[in-house]
Amino acid sequence: MKEEKDYILGLDIGIASVGYGIIDYNSRDIISAGTNIFKEANVENNEGRRAKRGSRRLKRRKIHRLDRIKHLLEEYRMIDKANIPTSTNPYQIRVKGLSEKLGKDELAISLLHLAKRRGIHNVEAVDEGDDKGSELSTKEQLRKNAEQLETKYICELQLERLQSKKKYGGRRTGSGRKITLKKQKSCSRLRKSSTGLMNSL
Repeated sequence: MKEEKDYILGLDIGIASVGYGIIDYNSRDIISAGTNIFKEANVENNEGRRAKRGSRRLKRRKIHRLDRIKHLLEEYRMIDKANIPTSTNPYQIRVKGLSEKLGKDELAISLLHLAKRRGIHNVEAVDEGDDKGSELSTKEQLRKNAEQLETKYICELQLERLQSKKKYGGRRTGSGRKITLKKQKSCSRLRKSSTGLMNSL
């Protein structure tokens, strides 16, 4: 039977190296020692790792959010996970749901789309060749957003943009920040217009 021995492990952790030493507890003999040297961390590397970590987190949360919505819809027998309804234009269905009662498939498509795309960038349509949009301050962008949302829902603005510009996203401000608006208003309206369907399930 192999004799068990006690050892002491010592670590010297620095900003660009890690040193180690292993000593026999009884005889105090040095068993092994060494150093591992690596590149010192800097701000640029940290920013890159932070950005990638943020992207992974957003992707993971998005997948989890969609899975929960699918589970809920399946629980209410609105969809079958093996045959989830799809649409080439979910914005059109969402706009329809503001004033009309939606069918099961239409409501499922709308809710899944809302869960997948939870916000919208600057709602003001700006031509790609126009640099004025990038020069507007965040405060000015938010004011313009609020003006448009007084009379229309976000999905209506998105549908108009999709039909006229073949795009529904927005632009970044001059500082690179996104102007994102939550969809609580249109989601609430959609829920009210489909209350009868949900009650009948």
